[in-house]
Amino acid sequence: MTDATYISFYSKSGCIRVFKASVRAIGLPKFIRFRINKDATLLIVEPFDRITLTSFRVPKNLEEDDGNMEVYSKGLIRGLIQRLGWINGRSYRVPGKVLPKQSMILFDLSEAKEIYNEAYV
Repeated sequence: MTDATYISFYSKSGCIRVFKASVRAIGLPKFIRFRINKDATLLIVEPFDRITLTSFRVPKNLEEDDGNMEVYSKGLIRGLIQRLGWINGRSYRVPGKVLPKQSMILFDLSEAKEIYNEAYV
């Protein structure tokens, strides 16, 4: 079974937000890692066992209502802007699917839609 989810990229702040329910669905790991295929059309979020340049710590309060899954990587967003033709300074939301049996979240970056959110401008 797959569940719909989203990831949002805010280029001005360098913030990346993953729906917390999605991170819970893949087992609430200590770290998550982003992997992107060669043509930058697919992004996978998966559990990881340590901190690296492509992994991020999952907050301990993610099970609480006020917890959120925010990470910051201006470099990753800058790379996506270059590869996908996004406009610098704009924000984008990408739909995805939670694949709990594979313990991953899959996003099709070609489905990105521009969004506006004052909190991250």
